[in-house]
Amino acid sequence: MIEDNNIIQLKGASKKDKVLVKEILLNSYKELVNEIEKEADYCDVIGYWKDNIPTSKPIITAKEFINIYKNLLDK
Repeated sequence: MIEDNNIIQLKGASKKDKVLVKEILLNSYKELVNEIEKEADYCDVIGYWKDNIPTSKPIITAKEFINIYKNLLDK
């Protein structure tokens, strides 16, 4: 899984490089969501927690999240 410690500069990158960055990000994100499905107790869009309750942001239920973002399910 890619660490969240860099910002990738796409300005000036070739189309091929942008495609490769997208592919790397998608593959990393697939790894993350697979782990979330397997073992997470809590998650956000960049990570997950197991056996620990995060306190850095408000927590919403899975059902609330689905209701907010259900428009993304049709894509």
